[in-house]
Amino acid sequence: MSKTKEIVIAFTFLLALALLYIGINFLKGKNLFSKNNVYYACYTDVTGLSNTTPIYTNGVRIGIVDGISYNYNNPDNIVVRLKINKDLRIPSGSVAVLETELLGSVNMNLILADSKDHFLTPGDTLQGNIDKGTLSQISAMMPKITSLIPRLDSILLSINTLTSDSSLVRSLHNAESLTANANRTINQISSLTAPAGSLISKLNSVSSDLDSITKQLSQATNAVDLRVLVNQLDETIKNLNKVSSELNSKEGTAGLLLSDPTLYENLNKVCTDAETLINDIREHPSHYIKFWKK
Repeated sequence: MSKTKEIVIAFTFLLALALLYIGINFLKGKNLFSKNNVYYACYTDVTGLSNTTPIYTNGVRIGIVDGISYNYNNPDNIVVRLKINKDLRIPSGSVAVLETELLGSVNMNLILADSKDHFLTPGDTLQGNIDKGTLSQISAMMPKITSLIPRLDSILLSINTLTSDSSLVRSLHNAESLTANANRTINQISSLTAPAGSLISKLNSVSSDLDSITKQLSQATNAVDLRVLVNQLDETIKNLNKVSSELNSKEGTAGLLLSDPTLYENLNKVCTDAETLINDIREHPSHYIKFWKK
């Protein structure tokens, strides 16, 4: 083999190694041809963080995590190497926050400070912070959820027992029939109270008429017998008012009055005779006054 061919093979092999190295770093998210500034951040726990984890600020990717090393001199510190685009000037007081997503993945979010006068220089250390987010809230709720599981199991068992009982279905059917009977009863009561209302209104009108007649007779004479008659009429009015209130309250024998048509017709006749008597007294009061004086 000639010396020229050996040189070409060696050059081709080195070129392949270089392309392989560049390709592997490209797949890892590293861009060997971009110029980045290196910064550092310290954390106490970097669970879920790995090399090539992207770094974001305001939702824009501005760099990657380039390395993670354990500080053996200070066991509570884990140093993370950050490669950030050289065009980004980081204000002093900025914070590199590790945010844990719901599924356990970790992102790094660079929160820039408001300072516009002082900026970090490459090689400085950023303040590191950890935000567990929703995952930490779920972890805090797990003991409560675990304690609720036995209760939920007993509740589901009780519901299953209740729904499988045939008496529940029968109770529902009985409730439906009771509701239908109650509706029919209400309709019957409504139909029965209609004639009672008209009778009560007539009795009230008779009572008011008797009251006015009593006042007129009291003004017409001061005879002792007439006063006795007025007192009797007042007593009659009270009794009629009492009957009216009992009918309104639907107590006592009101049910018989509503259901007995014969008694209803007799009461109508009595009311008619009373109205006739009252009209006669109004038209000829002297006849009754002379009769009482005798």
